[in-house]
Amino acid sequence: MWDWIDPADKYETQWNRLASISWRSGVGDPVLTNPGADQISGTFDSCASFAQQHVTHVLAVEALDDQKCLELGETLTEGPTEFWIYEVVTN
Repeated sequence: MWDWIDPADKYETQWNRLASISWRSGVGDPVLTNPGADQISGTFDSCASFAQQHVTHVLAVEALDDQKCLELGETLTEGPTEFWIYEVVTN
């Protein structure tokens, strides 16, 4: 997966660690940061070439209305959390 996200190893010091990863909306190919020593945060753009080639579905804990290449499939609630399930569609 990391070869797809970061083929030039530009962000290897951010992702090559034991950590949890979270994604947030962004523009273009993924950009990775470390908000904490055991955390990886990445940006996600459903219309970017990375997502169009490698991602088919997105599970989110908030609505992703700013993502033009996502189509909502369904929402569901598990315990106190609401989830949105999207399909990545062609831009």
